[in-house]
Amino acid sequence: MIEQEKVNMWELMQSIRQYVYVGKKIDEQLEQKVYAIEATDPEKARIIKEEMLFYVRQKNTDFLTQLAVNVQGYLALDTIRRNNLELIKGVDRATTTTVSALRTAVVVAQAMTNQKLVLDQITALNKTTSSLIESTSAMLKRQSGEIHEQATSSSIELDKLQNAFNNVYDTMDMISNYKIEALENMKQTVNTLTTEVDKAQKYLDKSNQTTVLEVSKELDSKKITNQSSSVDIDI
Repeated sequence: MIEQEKVNMWELMQSIRQYVYVGKKIDEQLEQKVYAIEATDPEKARIIKEEMLFYVRQKNTDFLTQLAVNVQGYLALDTIRRNNLELIKGVDRATTTTVSALRTAVVVAQAMTNQKLVLDQITALNKTTSSLIESTSAMLKRQSGEIHEQATSSSIELDKLQNAFNNVYDTMDMISNYKIEALENMKQTVNTLTTEVDKAQKYLDKSNQTTVLEVSKELDSKKITNQSSSVDIDI
């Protein structure tokens, strides 16, 4: 189970790395484009920053964050796998008659825990559904009265409508300024995540090589055992 999950995570990390590579290339090209036209056409440069560079950099940040999480998860699973191997060796050294019972107990405990989690989730879902139905009906009752009351009231006041438009304009300007200001922060985040992921790569490579060696040793050990059994039968 852990090994299969590691394989899945490894494949996912390779896919994400490709997305990160493409995203960085797009980011670099857009940034160069902005620098090239900013002096002659600042409005076009602003639009590229807000509507293209911002979302590209945001997606790159998401990809790098996901990659960092998967790297940590892969290393954690490898540590768990090693711990499990050591536990199995310790049990084998202590006794050979209770290994089967111990494994069965672990499987049963995990199954019981999973069943309890599923049961709790189903119970929570049922409670949430009931509460949602009740609150929806109460909201329907309240809003129906408000709608009919509004239908018989006077029209919207012009000064309040004007204030609403002003708020919308201010909001749009605020979002535009935020996107421009956030670009540099997002760039720093991308650089930081890239550094950490690259730093973790050597640990990933070491872990992967160790796993391959351990699997090879285990296969060789089984082969030797089978050959010894064959010799005993021939005698």
